[in-house]
Amino acid sequence: MIEANRPFTPDWVSPPGDTIADFLEERNWTQPRERRTLGLHSRTY
Repeated sequence: MIEANRPFTPDWVSPPGDTIADFLEERNWTQPRERRTLGLHSRTY
């Protein structure tokens, strides 16, 4: 069971771009596929 009384205070950071890149790599997705999945136009991504 997770202790709810203790706040989450990490001593590390993860740049958002790295997190997204890891997500894409884990799923073997390309950026164009991600854009289609999210419904984004290539100019906005």
